[in-house]
Amino acid sequence: MEAVRASAAWVASRSSHVTVDLQEIEKVVDQIQGDVPKVEWDYEGIHYFDNGPLTVQYLFVLDALNFCFWPDKDLSYDHLASGLKSALEKDKNALDSDRLQNYTGPQLRQLLNWPRPLPIEEERVRLLHEELKRSFGGQAANLVKSAGNSAATLIELITRHFPGTYSESETGMAHPPTTTVCLHMDLCSACYFGSESQETVMIDELVPHLGI
Repeated sequence: MEAVRASAAWVASRSSHVTVDLQEIEKVVDQIQGDVPKVEWDYEGIHYFDNGPLTVQYLFVLDALNFCFWPDKDLSYDHLASGLKSALEKDKNALDSDRLQNYTGPQLRQLLNWPRPLPIEEERVRLLHEELKRSFGGQAANLVKSAGNSAATLIELITRHFPGTYSESETGMAHPPTTTVCLHMDLCSACYFGSESQETVMIDELVPHLGI
């Protein structure tokens, strides 16, 4: 976790376009007073969820493809999420590691039912080709198990084994990016979504809740 904090501090100390106003944050906290509306993870019904290892595989691929914003006025993250969901519902092996390593741009478009080239398509395809199979037997669920109930370790494992998850500043310094954090949060949210008691689910509860 120190690497994450150090990277965040480094960026914050050098940011010029965005700053954090602590006084305004305190005002917002006072206004909210704990009254935050509850929003379920999949309230739109666009995500694949089977409460098992395939959910983890789906989220891993989803967040790998969603490494940056979608500069497409008609197609967005929702279409990506629902496209992958539909593909898995038709073919449970659609996201097997052997197939991920061989997808081309046109094949990815077909998988997602996307009518034209994806924004930054070559880079998104390249990220799919990073070898999940080499270190984790082709299963994103094994990646979660390997984290040993630690969110920090999960982030470190992802950035170590999947270099495409790094963000680089203009100085060339790499930082664990939003994509990595999003995967962790999506996993926790999916576990909460699938929990009968709807209790808060953290990294140490991911394995039992997702049946992995």
